[in-house]
Amino acid sequence: DLGKLESRVGQIIVSAAVIDDTLSLVLLAALTAIIHTGNIPDLQSLAGLSGKVALFFLIAGGVGHFIFPRIGKLLKKCKAEELEFSMLLIAALGYAMLAEALEMHFILGAFMAGLYFRRRTVNPKVYASILTKTKGLTAGFLAPIFFASIGLHLDLAALTVIPGTVIALIVIATLGKVFGAGIAAAAAGLSIRHSLAIGAGMNARGAVELVIADIALRAGLFSVPEPAPDVIRYLFSAVVIMAVVTTLMTPPALKIALSHK
Repeated sequence: DLGKLESRVGQIIVSAAVIDDTLSLVLLAALTAIIHTGNIPDLQSLAGLSGKVALFFLIAGGVGHFIFPRIGKLLKKCKAEELEFSMLLIAALGYAMLAEALEMHFILGAFMAGLYFRRRTVNPKVYASILTKTKGLTAGFLAPIFFASIGLHLDLAALTVIPGTVIALIVIATLGKVFGAGIAAAAAGLSIRHSLAIGAGMNARGAVELVIADIALRAGLFSVPEPAPDVIRYLFSAVVIMAVVTTLMTPPALKIALSHK
């Protein structure tokens, strides 16, 4: 909205966000393993999980890098209506099945399929058309349903029962993301102002983490042990509150950091 997406700062934030989501999904793979087995993985299990994650990225990367562009060229010769959009859905479902076959969550596969759908995969006009349709479906329909489902499990009593935990989560998340990303940006040679802008931009990251928290909630991890202590019982709500607060902090912080050339 500030018109900075194509700037160096904007591109660094977007690139870092992709890496952030990918690492979050690797953690999701570990969480899925814990849910399946009911135990914290030992070193042998972690080694096996790491092997499956590496195999997934090897297969997904090979298909996305070498096969997707060839399919895109073939699609240019076809005249079937909405074929490109259908192929994108097929790719997402195929990657999701691959992830589940390797005992990881299907969202990791769908995410990777989206990463390899780029302008050079199909022609720019078709890419823009599919992007518009996909955004309408996801941002306009699926995302509100997801966030509404998250909100149904939110208990604002967390603010009064465990206020210290909520405040600590917000402070640690903000300082960790702002200074973690900001110091790295400064070390890479960016100015202090641009470094703070990158840190502020990364502070809004948390959508995939909310997905992970929702999966953990549905698996009953926030009710163990029974009866669960207040900190554990309200931890999901505390995480959601933290995500909302850090997201709301980002637009004014970015506007201040990028207000001067």
